[in-house]
Amino acid sequence: MKLLLPILIASPFLWAQEYKVRPLAKGETISDILYNDNYQPLYGENEWVDKVLKLNRLSESQAKKLDPNTLLIVPTRKNDIVRLKQAARLKRGILSNRIPEHQIFKVGFALHSAESNTQNETVTSNENFGLTLSFENKDAYSWNGYKFNPKLDLAVLGHGANQANSQTIATYETTYRLSSNLQFRTNESFSFGPEITFELASRSSQFEEDLIVRRDGTVFLGGFANYRFTPFKDFELNTKGTIQRTIVENNADGLESLNALRTDLKISTLITTHTEAHIFTQIETYENANLDSRLSTGAGFSYLIK
Repeated sequence: MKLLLPILIASPFLWAQEYKVRPLAKGETISDILYNDNYQPLYGENEWVDKVLKLNRLSESQAKKLDPNTLLIVPTRKNDIVRLKQAARLKRGILSNRIPEHQIFKVGFALHSAESNTQNETVTSNENFGLTLSFENKDAYSWNGYKFNPKLDLAVLGHGANQANSQTIATYETTYRLSSNLQFRTNESFSFGPEITFELASRSSQFEEDLIVRRDGTVFLGGFANYRFTPFKDFELNTKGTIQRTIVENNADGLESLNALRTDLKISTLITTHTEAHIFTQIETYENANLDSRLSTGAGFSYLIK
């Protein structure tokens, strides 16, 4: 069996230090193994992928051609920030005294500006800020040859004053947004899946000749694609694109439905092992006769709190 010799050579050290011998599953990569067990960061000199390659005496090209059931040596360290995921093993966190290690909790903050176009007006809003709490289950569930993980995001967005072409209009009420998706993936770099969003939000609209603020309860349904890559050495980017359409709406009396199509693009990168920075843009287009489109752009960060 491949890699048997390195394992035999390393076996005296397996008793003295914490290692495990891990068989490679069909369609699985070294990155998949480390990603599923919450090893971070993965890429870069002397990071986890590099360590496993060196320990198993593999080059990057050899690692891509490994057969299923190939045995790999994977190191663990008791005092490292990143630890091996174990069933029923718990640790302390900021929001809870006991959080399972296979669950990830993040808190995020973002600022963004928005520009809405109605029938005759353009409305700008430059004082929007949001707080997000994210949960992701890192257990590797499988279906039809794909691995998937559930994820949940709860966002609360506050808004400042809105300025139209010739007047200041009412401040929007707080936006509440709950999103959930299933991340299917065949490798660590690419994932995709369905996403649903429940939202209660305010928008500028035109009613006859007057500019008004409407309040809508909506359900968006669609899908996303996520791609992680390294454009420069030791610098990893994560891009996520989402397309959703309204499928359920609860609108104020006398106002037409939004019939909205929403497109999101988010680009993020790790600053530290616990902190991620991101920029994003969102475009909404409407089939409503009194609404045209809304463009939002902004930036923010999230912090791992588990």
